[in-house]
Amino acid sequence: MFIGSIPAKLRQVFWQAATLLEGRDVYIGCSGNFTFEQIISRRCQNARLHSNDIALYTSMIGYALTDRKADIVIQDPEYTWLGEYLNRDGACQIASFLLFQEMLKFEKQNTDYKVRMWNHYVTNWERLLSLSMYRVNKGLAATRIEDYTTVDVFDYFPRPGGVCIGFLPTYVGGYERLYKRIAEVLLWVNEPPYAMLTDERREETIERMKQSDFILYDDNPRDDVPCIARLNQPGKHDVYIYSNMAFPHVLLRKNMEETAPKYHILGLDAEIPDDAPIRIVETDNKVLNHYRSMYLKKGITPASAGLVYMVFAGEQLLGFAAFQPYSPMGKAGCIYMMSDFVVRSRRHKRLAKLMLMITISAEMQLALQEKQITRYTHIYTTAFTKNPVSMKYRGIFKLAKRGDGFLNYSGEFAGDSTKDVVKRWKMRFEKQSKS
Repeated sequence: MFIGSIPAKLRQVFWQAATLLEGRDVYIGCSGNFTFEQIISRRCQNARLHSNDIALYTSMIGYALTDRKADIVIQDPEYTWLGEYLNRDGACQIASFLLFQEMLKFEKQNTDYKVRMWNHYVTNWERLLSLSMYRVNKGLAATRIEDYTTVDVFDYFPRPGGVCIGFLPTYVGGYERLYKRIAEVLLWVNEPPYAMLTDERREETIERMKQSDFILYDDNPRDDVPCIARLNQPGKHDVYIYSNMAFPHVLLRKNMEETAPKYHILGLDAEIPDDAPIRIVETDNKVLNHYRSMYLKKGITPASAGLVYMVFAGEQLLGFAAFQPYSPMGKAGCIYMMSDFVVRSRRHKRLAKLMLMITISAEMQLALQEKQITRYTHIYTTAFTKNPVSMKYRGIFKLAKRGDGFLNYSGEFAGDSTKDVVKRWKMRFEKQSKS
């Protein structure tokens, strides 16, 4: 199938109600990954689908569905070999584009991991392309459209007498940023002209859609149109379907998966001995979800982490640290810490400080590097606060950036063992707690 970003539960809602479109002319203004087209093709044999978009990837799909092919020229001499694959049939063009887009994530080869992944794509290109083509051909076979155009969505609507469907870009320039490197390598000879969809033009486009029957997929709350579906997503924006058609109204929530293994949790009045061995144990998001629902504020909406670790003092669980392998700060040698929290303790009022010191210990650094086969020198994390500093991170991590409602902090792996960390924590923070 094609890549896309419409959540599965909203696709199910649309699937159940798509028969309302039977026998209608349906105009999809931003076809994207052709999710709407694939659903309607299966559910409504007599609906007439008219697709539109100005993006290269989407147009490759639209052209393939209408027996055409995008005219692509290689601009970067390093990738002239790619031209052979892009100039075959439409399915091969789409599959090559998708595979190359994934490959470009590792193009800089500035870490051991990226070097390994880049070489994997180079060595296994033909095999990976074959797998990609299988999925693409499966998606093409399941999708039926009458025609495909490349018109600015602002000019595409209204469509009197038809049903207008739109999943309009939310962020100005988002498409251009997403495909910036692709545009440096590939020249789309017949790229259509279009203007940025600013907030003003976006609202005007929606007003044009509303001149006929419409279905609007959006991640912004609105009170000017009927909302027929809303999906709550932990750690993400809520998403909505708006329509003036007779859809059933639904509210969906994305349930967190969790497991509740039995660990001996550090007691409220229990003391961590000076010689307590610190253990760092890898776990998964299901275990993390269970414990953060117990110890984090209810207003914090969690997202899935790439790496999750539990920290024990002896046999007593004292906290969790969750990471994403790639730092959003965009610096080599950095890993992003999504979440860190500790259990409740009356005896150790600065337990969170110990947890932070353990996250930049030699043992944690080794665990992360062995897992990712990448050298790490720093941890980056974010504290969401309107205060000028975070008292939790102060003194352990350094303030890297102050933003609107958030603070970025950086912690350096200094090579300290967890044994030394416990001693320093007790000397520095336990004395303060007792005084």
